[in-house]
Parts: sequence; structure tokens; C-alpha cells
Amino acid sequence: MVLPALSVPADAQPPPRPELLAVRGVSLRFGGLAVLSTVDLTVRAGEIHGLVGPNGAGKTSLFNCISGLYRPQAGSINLDGADLLRCPPHRLAGLGLARTFQHPILDQHTSVLENVLTGTYTCQDSAAVGRVFHPRSALREKDRRRQKARALLAYSGLIDVEDQSPGTLPHAEQKRVELVRALLAEPKLLLLDEPAGGLVHSEVDELGELIRRIRDDHGVTVLLVEHHMGLISSITDHVHVLAEGRNVTAGTAAEVQRHPAVIESYLGSAP
Repeated sequence: MVLPALSVPADAQPPPRPELLAVRGVSLRFGGLAVLSTVDLTVRAGEIHGLVGPNGAGKTSLFNCISGLYRPQAGSINLDGADLLRCPPHRLAGLGLARTFQHPILDQHTSVLENVLTGTYTCQDSAAVGRVFHPRSALREKDRRRQKARALLAYSGLIDVEDQSPGTLPHAEQKRVELVRALLAEPKLLLLDEPAGGLVHSEVDELGELIRRIRDDHGVTVLLVEHHMGLISSITDHVHVLAEGRNVTAGTAAEVQRHPAVIESYLGSAP
């Protein structure tokens, strides 16, 4: 017996993706200065989210709270159900969190490949035990990491410079090295802090394509802080807007750019 196919309404929406990052009521103060005030943010798995706002809005401060560099005075931050505020910063990578910075932080005295390999040094205690009691297994794991690092360099178009010092590379390639290093840690959530900063138009387009491929090919959820609205518009599923340390609005890139409060935050009130 053949059952008839179930009809699906043309306007039916797919179910929402599961929540991966939940920021609730986060407040951060430095002395008498309120940097963040009860900020909320939700990032769903498998999506690319943008975090935008004028200078001084608190975007990088929120990134620093999520990645353990700052400890907010109030609120909660959970990644896939894990309480990040109860976890030491050096353990966050093991929970699936990786990030880049506005300016690439790279060791100029080692090669591109060696810089990328530092992205796997997140569980050094257990790795040290393994080297002592299981040296062959440790060597195999080291070889596996090296092969994966080279594969990611090839994936991002950097395999030809793996033996060079990062300082010899153009700015755009240095940013990609840092991105690949973060990706090597196999994160669930990748935080990108102004990845398009200092790039020319063609380089921004290439970066956007790489970020999309990382999401699609590796299943990595992405949250990026960015001033380049062209990049935000072209790759994000959802955009969150901050101003003066507070939530302004959230939605698609087109929706937030039409929001009156966003226009006022960027352009000021009409005379």
C-alpha cells in the first residue's frame, strides 16, 4: 500500500535551529563606566551572525566577556548548555569556542604552519601525560594535527606560504592565518573580531566567501564584529545591533539597516 504524500503549505517555515550561544542580561563596568548594560544575544547553530554598532558600542567588550578575557558583573553566558562564566579562560577552547582579534596575534619567529599548529594546544595537561605514557600515540596525534593544519592551509589558499614567517605576508593573508589557527581547534562557535579591517574590496569579497565555506563545509557557527556593512549584508543570517552598551535591535541585515534607532545611532538625529 502506497501512502499519499503529505502536502506542505507553501509558506511553511522550517523549524528554528537549536540555540548555541545564549547571552542573557550581561552587564560590565570598569569603575564608574558602564560598558555593557543588560545585553542579550542569541546565536543559533549553523548560522552566521553579525554584531554591529558605532565605535564605543561595546562590541569587542562583549566578545571579551564571551571568550573569558573580561568577567561581567551580572548576567549569564552559555555555549551549548555550558556556563562559560564558570569556566577558566584556558578551558573554553575545549568547550568549542575559538576567536580571532582585530589585529592578528602571530609569532613572527616561527613559520605560518607552526603558528597554525598552536591552535591545537588547548589541553596541554592531558597531552603531556600522553607523551609520557603513550609516546607512539602522541606522535601519531602530532602527525594528525600537522596533516590537518596543512589541509586547512590548502583549503584557505595558504599552503604555498606554510614555511614563511607571517611577517612576510600581506595583511589579508596574516588575517587568514589567524582564522585557520582558530579553525584548527575544531570550534562549535567561531568569534571573528573585525576580520575585514584593513582589507581592500576584493579581499573582503574573498573573506566573505571563505567564512561562508567554513560554515557550510565545517559546520562552524560564526559570530563576527564588523564595520564593513557590505560584508555583513552579504553573509549574515542575523544581525545584532549595540549602541552605548545596550541592545538596539536585531534581525536580518536589511531589517536592521531600516530601523530608525540604527539610523540615528550611525547618523545622529535629524536637525
